[in-house]
Amino acid sequence: MLRTIRILIALLALSICVRLFTAYLVGETPLVGDEWDYYRRAKRALALKPGDGFRAPLFEWVLAGLMGVFGRSSDTLRIAIAGLSSLVVVPVFLAGRALVNVRTGMIAGALASVYPPLVAYSHYLWTEALYTAGAAATLVLTTYVLTRRDVWASVWAGVCWAALMLTREVALAAFATVLIWAAWQRGRPRWRRNLAIVAFAAAIPVGLWSVVLNAERKEGEAIALIARTSYLNLYIGNGPVAAAKASKPKLSARRHYESLPGPAARREALARPLVLQSIREAGPNWLPRKIAQMVPKFFRPGGFPVRRLLIAEDKPRSPWAYRGQKRRPLQPELARWLASVYVAAVAAVLVVGTAGWSAIGALHAGPLYWAFTTFALGHLWPTVVAFATTRFRLPIMPMFLLGAAYLATSPRTVWSQLSNRGRAAFLASGALMAWLVLSQYDRALTAAWQ
Repeated sequence: MLRTIRILIALLALSICVRLFTAYLVGETPLVGDEWDYYRRAKRALALKPGDGFRAPLFEWVLAGLMGVFGRSSDTLRIAIAGLSSLVVVPVFLAGRALVNVRTGMIAGALASVYPPLVAYSHYLWTEALYTAGAAATLVLTTYVLTRRDVWASVWAGVCWAALMLTREVALAAFATVLIWAAWQRGRPRWRRNLAIVAFAAAIPVGLWSVVLNAERKEGEAIALIARTSYLNLYIGNGPVAAAKASKPKLSARRHYESLPGPAARREALARPLVLQSIREAGPNWLPRKIAQMVPKFFRPGGFPVRRLLIAEDKPRSPWAYRGQKRRPLQPELARWLASVYVAAVAAVLVVGTAGWSAIGALHAGPLYWAFTTFALGHLWPTVVAFATTRFRLPIMPMFLLGAAYLATSPRTVWSQLSNRGRAAFLASGALMAWLVLSQYDRALTAAWQ
């Protein structure tokens, strides 16, 4: 126990130092995009003004609470978020220890401390950093309650799932996917009872929020469960109908959606039949085409941090560009070097982590392994149906870090322990991920939207 505490303290110290130092380096970077929107919504929540339900509410409430304690400075909020996001190393270490051994947990926690995407997103006023830490912790807790008789732990697992869903609505899909897997298990009557408790505990706050969100709904408006972005995401991913494209060919799908009249609830209602018509127009090849388009994008080794590093070369005044001291953009040579390190690190973790995760499945598969796997699938399939960006991949990256850490412990021992079938799966999974990464590598080191 004492050894575990020491390891966690060391991992937390490393994680906090790296994140706070990074936040300090880019402290003059202005809020942009969704960051500004979350900041604005948090101020409204702090003033107890009603929102429009466009976003899942919990992250706004967290920011509002931090504002109430530390003030409204965006720099202070970024530091607070960076500090909270550093906690991701705790569930990653615990997961590695439970899956394989303490050494795997230590390496996985160390990787999570310095992994460029987790560090880069840690100070953004976006949901990803806190959501990723919370998701890893929720999966560890869920596995605990499924294998032990602990009613209160089951309740808390349900509360954690509800918190994830009220942070990002995609967690509803992930929850359903994990729940289906867990309910499918045979010969484990204890799981049935604990699953019921988890589902009930998760349903209560989500249901209450749904009632509040739809209290002012007018006739003809779409019912929203968590946020009013479901048909927006489908609209962006599938595009407007052919007639709308022909009338306004230069408008993006997002702009087409925003051109629909009315507030968020009304636009969602208007978008629903249009989205379904667009899918029908795509015909029977809709799903294969979406898989071919979105899966490679989901695993592109670039990301928004790369865009922010490189965009200053062509657009030095862009608000997306990272700003250092005195609001000056980073030096182009340094920015490109950092972007190269970022992309190389992501590519390596994806390829090695996929092969390592396959090896863990062959040698150490258990409830925790399948909880992480089904959670990842629960995040992947909504992006296939709607649209994919590299930002959506972040919550499942602990799984790849765990796989990479396992291989790093002793690759020769892992290979010798695998059966012929396990070796084939190991090589095939790594090769498939390498192909996906290489197919997107030339687009990763650009300032394009990723």
